[in-house]
Amino acid sequence: MKIRRAYLVFILMIFLSSCLKEDELKKPFATFKPVELNDSWGISTPETEGMDSLAMAGIFREVHENEDTWMLRSLTVFRHGKLIAESYMKDDADRTKPAAVWSCTKQVLGVLTGIAMEQGIITSVNDKLGIYLPSEIADHPDKADITIEDLLTMRSGISYSNDGVSGQTSKM
Repeated sequence: MKIRRAYLVFILMIFLSSCLKEDELKKPFATFKPVELNDSWGISTPETEGMDSLAMAGIFREVHENEDTWMLRSLTVFRHGKLIAESYMKDDADRTKPAAVWSCTKQVLGVLTGIAMEQGIITSVNDKLGIYLPSEIADHPDKADITIEDLLTMRSGISYSNDGVSGQTSKM
């Protein structure tokens, strides 16, 4: 009798645990309409800025539903200097809560470097910094061999402090 009861309890526990569902990794998509925070960002609509709001809603919905983007915290769209869409996948408080964006910064700098190359401002990622910053290199001749690519790939050899650990160096 005790053995049957133990089996019954065991089976009941398995059954009940299979009914439990993990929390979603992201909130379902509701809207991308920006919230006015009086933080100096101008707000507009996709149509006013020449974009299709239905297509944008589809993209936002897909990002929210795609399990491969579970780490994504937010998606914002700026056009013509105005915020036209924003959505927060985890918590609406992320709208104003600071977060470390180190890797994002590297991506943005890479994109800006590409734009500068398309516009002829930078000729090559192999260029040494002295071409663009001659007075700074004159003041720091030990940095003369650093290239734009070294900076983009974090191989400049410049010492940095990260998370309170000083003296770390990224070296080629």
